Amino acid sequence: MYTFDLLKEYHTELGKNFVLELTKTFLENSPEKFKTLHQCIQDNDSETFSRTAHSLKSSAKTFDAHLLADLCYNLEKDSKTEPLNTLKPIIDQAENEYIVFKQALKKFLIDKYK
Repeated sequence: MYTFDLLKEYHTELGKNFVLELTKTFLENSPEKFKTLHQCIQDNDSETFSRTAHSLKSSAKTFDAHLLADLCYNLEKDSKTEPLNTLKPIIDQAENEYIVFKQALKKFLIDKYK
């Protein structure tokens, strides 16, 4: 399902430590960004919502997490034209995809760096 081609390329070009640090940052920051999206709905803060969705999209692209990136793109785009409270189902989908991706990412790293 996930190829991790970019991570393999980063490993070749930049080394193991870069990959591990990048992954650590992604795994630490993403849950907080999802919390921010939910808070933005409560606060009706579409500007912060859009920036946060953009940041999640960019991070997902860094890891070749295409479905997650697509969902975050939709959140970013729709936050400019739709009421934020209508975007909760997409946030839920993105969070679920993040959980699935996170497990696959951890397995990839364990297999790569045993």
